[in-house]
This record gives sequence, structure tokens and C-alpha cells, in this order.
Amino acid sequence: MRSFFSVSICLSVLILAGCHTGAPGPMARGYSSYDKEFKSAPGQDVHNIGYNYSAEQNNAVIEDMRYAARDLVEKIDGKLSFSVDELYLKNSSHTAFYNSFDHLLREEMTRQGYLLTHSDTQDSVRIDFVAKKFVPCDGDEAHDGAYKRMYLALVINAVDGIPSDLVGGFYEVPTYGYVDKGDVKIDVPLFCASDVAEE
Repeated sequence: MRSFFSVSICLSVLILAGCHTGAPGPMARGYSSYDKEFKSAPGQDVHNIGYNYSAEQNNAVIEDMRYAARDLVEKIDGKLSFSVDELYLKNSSHTAFYNSFDHLLREEMTRQGYLLTHSDTQDSVRIDFVAKKFVPCDGDEAHDGAYKRMYLALVINAVDGIPSDLVGGFYEVPTYGYVDKGDVKIDVPLFCASDVAEE
């Protein structure tokens, strides 16, 4: 019994010595910086999203896109009516612009009660998001900043790039990370000053 007691005291002393916060002791404690800066490998460079990221700036950009996403989903809801439950939303490009709209469109479609699938199944309706620069009537684009008037559309069941139907409209949205991508062919209507009153 005495030997067990002395062994347990020795183990306790070693354990307590290992918990000491100074220089390295006989007990391993995993990585310890010993009051120096943590040494980790440098991370990957972040993707350029077109502006210096901050939570406030990002929220503002997303909210400035949300009205367009909501309007497009309400328009497509009128087209699909109650005949469709599942949607397959295809993201044509993984850039900041398309990823932001993909996120917002999914939120709005879920809010409208649609079930979103991860693949194009027999029971789902494929939806492609298409964004095109508008063609002004006078040929002069007045916006030089990141916010531009765009023709945005949700294309229904495109086959070989030809849509069976679509809904769309002109929206002034942030174009950070926009590139003309996608294989869906749509005709962009001419945009004239008189069109603003009709929206």
C-alpha cells in the first residue's frame, strides 16, 4: 500500500510539473509558443470580390442585389404556378457576382416554398440565371461605377442553350466580379429612358 501511495505522489508531481507555464518541462503539452508568435503556414490568397471586404460593405452589396432576386423569383413563380415543386438552379460561374445571386435566389426560392435539388433530375425544373449588360437605345452607357443597369433573367429548361421560357427585367445592381458567362442564349431587349417608367 505504501509503494502505491508513493507512486501516486510521484505521478501527481510529474503531472503538476507538466502543467507549469514557463519553460518546457518533462511532460509533453503539444504545441506551445512559449510567449512567441504562433508559427503557422501562410494561408491561400483570398479571391478578389471587387472591393475591400467588411461585414457592413458586404451586407450592403447583398441587400442591393436582393430586390432583383426577389422580383425574379416572384416572376418565375407566376410562370410555374403550382405545377412545380423542385427546382435545380444552375450557377454558370463561380465568381463573386454569380455566387451572390445564387445565394439570394436560393433564399428567395426557399422562401416561396420550392424544394431545391443538387442535380438536374427528372422531377425538377432546371433554372439558369443569366446576366447581360443592357444595350441602351442611344448607345451610351452612363454608369461608370460598380453599380450598373443589367438585364437579369431566370431561364426555364434550356436545351442546348435555347430556353423554353424565361422571365427577366432591367435592374440596377452591383456588378462586382461580373463576367459574361454561361451557354444560354437570350435576346436582350433594348433599354430606353421610357422603360424606366414601366418598371
